[in-house]
Amino acid sequence: MSGYLGSVPVPQATQHRESFTCTEGQTSFATAGYTPQFLDVYLNGSHLSPADFTATNGSDVVLAVAASADDVCDIISYTPFEVANQTFTGNTIMTNGDNTAQLTLTSTDADAALGPLLDFYRNSGSPADFDALGKITFTGRNDNSQDVIYAVIESFNLDVSDGTEDGELTIRTMLGGSLVNRMDMVSTETSFNEGDNDLNFRVESSGLPNMFHVDGGEDKIFIGHGATHYYDAYGTEIMMQLEAAGTAPYAGFGMIQNSNDADSAVLIFGKSRGTALASTTVAQDGDVLGRIEFQGMDGADLETGASIFGMVDGTPGANDMPGRLVFNTTADNANSATERMRINSSGNVGIGTASTGHPLEVKKAANGDFVVEFDNTGSSPYGLSIKTSGVSTDNNTTHFLFCADATTTRLFIDSDGDVRNHDNSYGAISDERVKQNISDASSQWDDIKAFKVRKFKLKDDVRAYGDDAKFKLGLVSQEAEKVSPNIISESPAGASDILSSSEFGTLYTKDDKETQDAVLYTEDDKDEKGNLPEGKEIGDVKTLSTNQIGDIKERKTTVKAIKYSILYMKAVKALQEAMTRIEALETKVKTLEDA
Repeated sequence: MSGYLGSVPVPQATQHRESFTCTEGQTSFATAGYTPQFLDVYLNGSHLSPADFTATNGSDVVLAVAASADDVCDIISYTPFEVANQTFTGNTIMTNGDNTAQLTLTSTDADAALGPLLDFYRNSGSPADFDALGKITFTGRNDNSQDVIYAVIESFNLDVSDGTEDGELTIRTMLGGSLVNRMDMVSTETSFNEGDNDLNFRVESSGLPNMFHVDGGEDKIFIGHGATHYYDAYGTEIMMQLEAAGTAPYAGFGMIQNSNDADSAVLIFGKSRGTALASTTVAQDGDVLGRIEFQGMDGADLETGASIFGMVDGTPGANDMPGRLVFNTTADNANSATERMRINSSGNVGIGTASTGHPLEVKKAANGDFVVEFDNTGSSPYGLSIKTSGVSTDNNTTHFLFCADATTTRLFIDSDGDVRNHDNSYGAISDERVKQNISDASSQWDDIKAFKVRKFKLKDDVRAYGDDAKFKLGLVSQEAEKVSPNIISESPAGASDILSSSEFGTLYTKDDKETQDAVLYTEDDKDEKGNLPEGKEIGDVKTLSTNQIGDIKERKTTVKAIKYSILYMKAVKALQEAMTRIEALETKVKTLEDA
């Protein structure tokens, strides 16, 4: 049978139906002819998909699976037609009774331009903001034989002003009997779940079903997983949670700042006393501004092993937020962290104490042990360096070292180098059991007699005090070395030594390029409020030069010093010799007196 597609019987498009009663095992059917791809095949009334038959030569249709005896194979062929450059008015409804496409748009254009095209055109004579531009509706029936709109895609023109046009595209779906917004694209943002519905947003990766997961009901964000954890004192109330399993990838954040300036990536913790978003209620003294918690699983839940707090350390005000850092660790057999160290708003560091008036203060009830130990394990080690580089004090009222117990001061090393102790006792380890090759010392009479005790002024004192520099008594190393070389020690020259004699080396000066590359504060260093760091002004040094004026540039030779402790023992030996001679003379005198 044949029939026309169209309103008039002009040869424009026809369909031709042929019906075959199958024999057992039949697969091939010779038709009166067809155009490949323009035919439908039915077997016993069931529509076959293109994969179930082959129809390529224009005459034969071959089934992929053989038919049974008395099966009915219907083949409907169509002559193709084109509708080009046509305009349709009114409503057009396309209906079929199977699952094939009701509308297919095909472009045979061979160039790189777009095609095929589907254009929704709202040709309004009086366009206005928020006009609806078009809608795609997905409608089906429910189990009560009612038509239901299950999904909608629609568009609006938000702004029709020439040159500043804005559009909107929304996607809505049926949820619990109501259409709800799933995605909304407007001029300022693309939002998901507009309308506060209990809906999750989830992004899968190739290995993780919850690479990124926003839980709409719990108001939380998960990365790498989709279920909340219990975080010690915080319970489950952590807004953003990240978790990984295995070693690749690691659970972590990597931040890199790429910019042609001194700025870096930044992680900011903030705190206000308000209860609403964007609150500006001022924080108070003692408030925690931010904290980093280090927690470990104890077999049941997470427990804090260590933490770092950033806290308010004073009374805040406009452009004034005094702060301190507090470092805490959890002791063995404990489940809460204890403060171990803090840096207060003055920059003072307290270890074992929450109150310090010194740049560094360490307190510890370390019974039978030291509170602090400095151990230089290098191959050319130095010990502890104590400097007062801001000024040359050179007096007995300030100290390099101060030692006291609960009631009494025991030891001073004054800023002029003098050493004083409570018991006036200075000694050395002298136990016989730690010595060997013990013998009487040789005569020191000639050495002590040959030493020249000099009066002199030190050049650094003269630089500091001029003519008021005090005279000192002592030996001159080069003279003493000729008498007793073992009484001399040598050490690297310091900057003060080089100032006293260029034989020791040279110092950096303002003419050296290494002292001219300091970075100064400029307008570019001001923050968003127009402020430089506290106490800094334009032109102040931001980064020191490679070397400072007065730093040691070159050392040429060492500085000689005298081991006065050895000199004292030489003097004791010489005194013993003198006493022996005196006693001998006394005996001779008494003998003469008794004669």
